[in-house]
Parts: sequence; structure tokens; C-alpha cells
Amino acid sequence: VYDQAADTYALDSEMAKRLQEANPEAFRNIVARMLEANGRGFWNPDQEKLEKLRSLYDQSDSKIEGVPIS
Repeated sequence: VYDQAADTYALDSEMAKRLQEANPEAFRNIVARMLEANGRGFWNPDQEKLEKLRSLYDQSDSKIEGVPIS
């Protein structure tokens, strides 16, 4: 389930862009839930997928908070 959600809502660039434009906080929360599932051991994605999700979270957080990532 998490793999499908990640592929559909976060890692599909077109869908991610639409979600970020419509509701950036909701998008950040979706990605955060996936990272939380991994942290709790409920989901074990490959390292590449996990790094992409972490990057998306950082980018989303930066946009919402207005603090650029260095």
C-alpha cells in the first residue's frame, strides 16, 4: 500500500506538483506519513525511494516555512 501511495502521490512528478500547488501542507503530511511508516518499521522501501521522499519532505518544508535549503 505504501509503495503504491508513494509512487502515485509523491514520486509521480505531475501529481506531486498538483498536490503541492493545491495544498502544500497536505503534500508534506503525505510524505511525512510515509517516512514515519518507514521509521516505525511498517514499510521498507528501497534506499532510492526513501531518499527521494526525504528530499521531497525537505523541499516541501522549505517552501512552507519560507526557508531556502542550502
